[in-house]
Amino acid sequence: MSFTFKFIRCILRGPSLTSNISRNLSTTTRITATRSNTILAPVSYSYLHNPWLWQKQEQIRLPVNHIKPITLPNGMLTVLPLTEPEHESITSKNIEEPMSVNNDTKQAARLIVIRRKKMKKHKLKKLRKRMKYEWAKLRQRRELKKEKEFQAGLIAQCKEAEAFSAENYILEKLRQSKAEPPPLFKDTPEYKELMRIKKLRLNIPK
Repeated sequence: MSFTFKFIRCILRGPSLTSNISRNLSTTTRITATRSNTILAPVSYSYLHNPWLWQKQEQIRLPVNHIKPITLPNGMLTVLPLTEPEHESITSKNIEEPMSVNNDTKQAARLIVIRRKKMKKHKLKKLRKRMKYEWAKLRQRRELKKEKEFQAGLIAQCKEAEAFSAENYILEKLRQSKAEPPPLFKDTPEYKELMRIKKLRLNIPK
């Protein structure tokens, strides 16, 4: 921004800005004095040697040159192709089975037992999953049957208690007390017959 432009701008703002004009004049004179008296030295920048930055003088090396060449095993130079002899044909050869020294069959008996147990467990799990609701119905029917039998017994006891008569009970007990006691088993004819058969079997003399 030139001095004349600043001066015109300050005049347009008003007469109260004379202090700003004097300040601007002093700054411009100070800047011109310093520019005329001092000589600026040329700026020198240090050259950075950063290995991570690409330098223009560095030669670009392709990674293909650093790959090790592939070599054949045992220091061979070439691999000969597989060729069959001319005088012998493949059809004329009789290929025999190799002689096996050990012909014993190996049976994993323990693994078979373990597998059988696992299969039984797996099948039982599937059966329980498949028959879940059917077995629940059977259990419910059994419980209902037991409940009905229990209720029938309770009803029978209630009816027996309702039909109980104290007078008849006392009369029955008095009749039993006056009746003759039954004879002993040893005095019955059945016991005498059993003893006779026993003596005949053992040949006991009279």
